[in-house]
Amino acid sequence: MRIAKPVDPKRIADLKKKIRDVRYVDDAVQNLAQRLTNEIVGQRHR
Repeated sequence: MRIAKPVDPKRIADLKKKIRDVRYVDDAVQNLAQRLTNEIVGQRHR
């Protein structure tokens, strides 16, 4: 059974602010895409 962490209203407010920032979201997507690419390419070379 997984027990969730307590909700932190300050963190939630910060995340809501970030998700409205197009540059933040774009950077997050680019970072995720790069990490996935690195993982896939790394698996091919093992």
